[in-house]
Amino acid sequence: MQSERALGVIRLRRLPLFTILTGASLTIGLLVPTVFEWTKQESARSRHPEMEFAALVAMLTSLSIAVVIWIRNRPDTCPPDRDEHGTANRIQFGIRHVLIATTLVAMTLAVAPIFDELTAVLYWFLVEVLVVISVWTCFQSAAVRSRMGAILASLFLPFAWIIPCSKPFGHASGLLSALAFGPGLLPAALARRGNIGESTWIAMLFVMLEMGVAIWLARRGGKLALIYTFLVLCLSTLTSFGLHALYRM
Repeated sequence: MQSERALGVIRLRRLPLFTILTGASLTIGLLVPTVFEWTKQESARSRHPEMEFAALVAMLTSLSIAVVIWIRNRPDTCPPDRDEHGTANRIQFGIRHVLIATTLVAMTLAVAPIFDELTAVLYWFLVEVLVVISVWTCFQSAAVRSRMGAILASLFLPFAWIIPCSKPFGHASGLLSALAFGPGLLPAALARRGNIGESTWIAMLFVMLEMGVAIWLARRGGKLALIYTFLVLCLSTLTSFGLHALYRM
């Protein structure tokens, strides 16, 4: 039983999940406008050749890299990973964490007078948290980097269509800011019973909650982290389609 479990862990670790999920998330994000118009008549559809070509390149590139990594990661070259055997890494808070939190709060308070609304201040704080988490991820172990990177990609890359649709690439104005809080729009809308206009701050709080859970699961490892990654990808994909529907209205 233990040998079968160990073999399953090795096979799971051989999967380049970060590469696969990053490619899949980016492909979904670039194909959202095309898939959204499948239900429309041919005459009412708009072509998106650049985004479709970019999605094809992203998909083929990620699959090619994943195959190479899969071949190179032979079972005899995969040493046992401590956190894959049920020993969860505990997050220990020290002086540097307090300094980081203090810096974030100070920066938020410093720019607060510039903004007229609390939502804008919260948005700035969310961007700061995202930058800090991204930097923190770069200094973690390979396993944690892979899990955390996959979760972040699943959170934000399904909204990749926003970039070419926003200025200066597209004609939309103000849509680019939705990249940061987009993953939380659907839960926020459900909490506010469909009132998107007054649920932006809830979406930001939900995104920070998602990233907090992501840090815990990325350090913990195991199948729970993988399940959470797929749930995040599904939720972000649904939210991305809903946001695109609002954009097209």
